[in-house]
Amino acid sequence: MFKENRFDISKEQRQILIGAFILMALGMGIIGNCASLFIRPISLDIACSRRAISNTVAIRNLTTVFISFIVGKTLQKYDLKKVLMLASLLMSIMFFAQSFAKKLYQFYIISFLISVFYTFTTAIPVSILITNWFSKNTGTALGIASMGSGLGGVLFTSLTGIWIDAFGWRIANRILAIIMILVILPSVKFFIKTRPKTAENISKANEEIIESGLSISRTYKYHWFWIIAIANVLLSFSTYSIFFTIPAHIGDLSYSNSLAANVTAMMMAVLAISKLLLGRIYDKFGMRLTVIFPTVCGFISSAFIMSKTTTLFIIIAAFFNGIVAAFFSVSLQVLISDFFGSKDYGQKLSIASGLTNIGTVLAPTLSGWYHDLNSSYFGFYKYTTIISILVIIIYVLGFRHQSKKAPF
Repeated sequence: MFKENRFDISKEQRQILIGAFILMALGMGIIGNCASLFIRPISLDIACSRRAISNTVAIRNLTTVFISFIVGKTLQKYDLKKVLMLASLLMSIMFFAQSFAKKLYQFYIISFLISVFYTFTTAIPVSILITNWFSKNTGTALGIASMGSGLGGVLFTSLTGIWIDAFGWRIANRILAIIMILVILPSVKFFIKTRPKTAENISKANEEIIESGLSISRTYKYHWFWIIAIANVLLSFSTYSIFFTIPAHIGDLSYSNSLAANVTAMMMAVLAISKLLLGRIYDKFGMRLTVIFPTVCGFISSAFIMSKTTTLFIIIAAFFNGIVAAFFSVSLQVLISDFFGSKDYGQKLSIASGLTNIGTVLAPTLSGWYHDLNSSYFGFYKYTTIISILVIIIYVLGFRHQSKKAPF
């Protein structure tokens, strides 16, 4: 039986969506997507290797993994809006401070601090916010909010490249920091509310949904939580292994740089659209298809990229990889909520997100190591294909278990 799929929302819910979209567009769009553009100019400016300055990205990724584990508990203890105000302000200040750094260790320290506040500003808080406000059309709301990161990334990567060429990386850095302060802080102040305040804004049914499910302590003891978590790590590893290596793989096959750029741009566009698509699938068909569909797309992507060297197969692989990459913005959130319940949702999502990010961190390291040994990614893609099959099996078995015996 299909779920109701009309997207009728109140004025307050619309404001929440606008605020969440802006958080993702400027938080992830600038901090997450523009980092690579600064590597070359910074390395030239302070006379260090690109590998050394690239470590700032690794520091951010690792910090995100560990900080993710405490975000949910913190947001359960303190008011979400106040945390967002403080974290977004400190994130912007630290990003501004980066423009004055002259020593490598200064970049490392600032990158760590930026990542701490960034984690308290973007994906996990936004997911909690959407869950607090939307008992219906949750998937579509998540999809719309998550699209902000992709659209913001397209906008700000383009502008950042222009500003770096015109004014240098330090001025470009400051412009972006000022934009974050001038846009994010007013958006949080005027659009964001932690949850509806009056009883009229939340139906009894929604209150029951919020209170249902396993507590965080029971979740830790439930073996399927950890099995699903392992599947999520494997999926993020296989997905981002392809996501990160496709441009280099195209170059290895002696195709042009323009093809690599166009394929990457297409993959990013598919990723942005797929976030909304998965949200609508969830609202209409439920959690299971929202999880299985992108996971199968991940298998198709791996199977195509390991099979042939033709342009068509590479494009197909990139297209389906864009779809599965949207899993981590929508499917992961509804998987945690529907499979384990909405009680202590923020803490559950924090743990799941932190573990999932481990796969994202390992992907470029292990794929690069494999390429250094074999001068090719083809053999590595065979492993991602096997992993994709294993992940599908784990999810299917998990859903069968859930059907026979609900965890709560």
